[in-house]
Amino acid sequence: MYEKTARTTMAALLSRWGLALLMLFFAGQQAFAAAWTSESYNFEISTHFTQVGQQLPGSAALTLEHTEGVTLTISAAGAGKEVLTCQTAGSGDTLLTKYKLTGADLGGAADSTWVSSSDFINPSRSYSLPYTDGVSEVTLEVQGTAADNRANDAGTYTASLIVTATW
Repeated sequence: MYEKTARTTMAALLSRWGLALLMLFFAGQQAFAAAWTSESYNFEISTHFTQVGQQLPGSAALTLEHTEGVTLTISAAGAGKEVLTCQTAGSGDTLLTKYKLTGADLGGAADSTWVSSSDFINPSRSYSLPYTDGVSEVTLEVQGTAADNRANDAGTYTASLIVTATW
């Protein structure tokens, strides 16, 4: 079976001082049946982590042009890359990280609740995106939660995911 894919890499950046940035970089085969409509997507969360256990959500709308139904799968860009991790030298501090993929175009396949980062990238997890008018929009949402018993290290927290459309 010959399989074509359209892939995107997502890097989510969260800062303790209140800036979160989501960047989606596209790579791979983007020809014939499916293509992401932009090379990158960004969003900011302007709320600061100000207390232990605080949750900060963010989202980005992803638009896919396709000529037939596709299946979306999500993987980490490397071991442990699905978890929001502090990039300050020597820190390695992490935030509890959850995701969900939503949007009317996903129908019943959309996540209705937050999914742990490990379950979200599980290879058996996929999302069916049927062909409708050739353009589908889904929303990738991320939630970072600070530790319950201590202050997280200040800095920029990143995670990297790959969203693949297969037909």
